[in-house]
Amino acid sequence: MRSPKLIILRFASLKVNYMTIPVYALGTITLVTVVWLSDKYKRRGVFIIGCCIPVAVGYLVCVGTSNRGAGYAGMFILVLGKLNPVSSDIAYPNIILGLYPISTLAVTWIATNLSPDSKRAIGMPLAYSIANISAVVSSQLYPSQQGPRYIQGNAVSAGLTVVAAFLYGSCWLLLYRRNAKKAKMITDGATTNGLEGDQSLDSMYIL
Repeated sequence: MRSPKLIILRFASLKVNYMTIPVYALGTITLVTVVWLSDKYKRRGVFIIGCCIPVAVGYLVCVGTSNRGAGYAGMFILVLGKLNPVSSDIAYPNIILGLYPISTLAVTWIATNLSPDSKRAIGMPLAYSIANISAVVSSQLYPSQQGPRYIQGNAVSAGLTVVAAFLYGSCWLLLYRRNAKKAKMITDGATTNGLEGDQSLDSMYIL
């Protein structure tokens, strides 16, 4: 992943680099903390959905004001769910947006819930392929002529983040219902449901 190039109006390039340090520091701390908590409580969906909230808020801050200070603050809000932030009036989004800790947890969620290995071997590359579509989409959302605020790109990104939260919530609900169905069958004395891999009674989905 390429590091972000930030263009901050009326600031020297050296100061621009210095100003990214606290943003990345917060992003790193957030990533480690969220991933650790997710692993401790064996929960993925709730943390992913929770991370979508500050991402959407950060984008909306960037859309809603041209104030440079507010835009810089929006970067800090944004990295609570993402890294490689895009900020109103101070960021030049010429990169593929990072998805930490959202992408980290999403990949882990997929990997731990797919079995056997043959199913995982197909599911993981498919997930990565879909994620890489963002490289194509981002180049269209952030044309250079719309800089430096990129209102359209940030607004669409905020909307897509909300959509993603609902999709992640739908995945959580689907897996929850499957676990409940398995638990009921086991309670009723069933030892098998005739299925294999993650759909068998021997395996419960991580929510």
